[in-house]
Amino acid sequence: MYRRNIAAAAAVLFLSSAVGISAYAAPQKDNSATEAETETETETETQTETETETETQETEAATEREAGFVSIEEMPFEIETETETESSDQTETETETEQKIESPKVEQTFRFFQVEKKYAVSKRDDVYLYEKKNTKSDKVGKINALGVLHILEEDDDGEWYYVESGKARGFIKAKYVWADEKAERYVKHKKEKNDAAKGKIFTIIGRELAVAVKEGGSDPNNNSRLRDVIAKAKANNMPNDTIERGIKKAAGDLGSVNYENNTYEGYGPSGVAIIVETLTDNRNRTAANVRSAFTKGGGSIGTSGCVSFMFDQKGQIIIDKEECDMDADDLMMIALDAGAEDFSDEEDSYEIITDPDDFSAVRDALEKEGIPMAEAEVTMVPQTWATLTNEDDIKKMNRILDLLDEDDDVQNVYHNWDE
Repeated sequence: MYRRNIAAAAAVLFLSSAVGISAYAAPQKDNSATEAETETETETETQTETETETETQETEAATEREAGFVSIEEMPFEIETETETESSDQTETETETEQKIESPKVEQTFRFFQVEKKYAVSKRDDVYLYEKKNTKSDKVGKINALGVLHILEEDDDGEWYYVESGKARGFIKAKYVWADEKAERYVKHKKEKNDAAKGKIFTIIGRELAVAVKEGGSDPNNNSRLRDVIAKAKANNMPNDTIERGIKKAAGDLGSVNYENNTYEGYGPSGVAIIVETLTDNRNRTAANVRSAFTKGGGSIGTSGCVSFMFDQKGQIIIDKEECDMDADDLMMIALDAGAEDFSDEEDSYEIITDPDDFSAVRDALEKEGIPMAEAEVTMVPQTWATLTNEDDIKKMNRILDLLDEDDDVQNVYHNWDE
């Protein structure tokens, strides 16, 4: 009897367990189906949101193009895209703190204030700076596409920036500028490019100093060509000690300096006239490099004199208006009295044209008045200009100019392409 009761109890326990397992398994199957349906709905909603967001971005891009905005692809360097991942435990407060743009940091020194400026880059041409945060207020400045500004203060609602461009300060609409990492990268790229160009110019001037010293001695008072090269060096912001070292080195190594001038003439795409002046210690190397540059850009080397008749040799002096406080009429009278042929008042600079023989006298007169010169050299001025409309021709012409610019033996390149 005892054994039967135990067996019966065991049977009841077994049946109860089986029923319990069946009851538990059934709901689990239903939950899986429900979860699958939920995931499908979520994916559908996500896809719909993505498509809507893409359509919105395309619409905004089209609107900006119609408004004359420069697209990011038109910026002269490649924007690197970085994907930032946020940790799952990041709080909303931390996110808001990261996104908040701090006001300019001000560091007080002995007699003035230094403001840590934030860069901005204009998205389009003809973007105006206003006296007040109102487009109906007076305009105090204008900047074109890819022009660089400094943000001094940001409006609370982010609609306006208070900016500085040159000597002008005013308010500008925030939607017309890049003020994020794109602007910082563009400015960095531009600075690197300018530094590289400055290094090339210093190399060119260093060779010109050596040749001038070899031909006429190391005393500028008795060597007019050396005076011209020194003026060119100063106009390109070459430090005085660098100029002096170059002259002393050339004077001490007269026997080792063996540079020679060579000029090449030829044609670019669609018959654009090009003159290349070189200063080299290896004529064969330079000739091969110049010929290669023309060939790669769809041009050709011509004979001596084939295009030089299309140019006039003139002394050219450029004065930046931001660096010159003198009245335009007074500046013109100084230049004309010294022998200048022409004086032009351009948008942001003054241009003075002289006969090559009068160039030194005009430059000396301006130096005595303490007038800073952005450029001062004898150059080749085209008599007529050529226009390129075909995109392929424009690319080829730029290819020629870039290859010549990269060659250290090339001193000057003149052309009549109306860029």
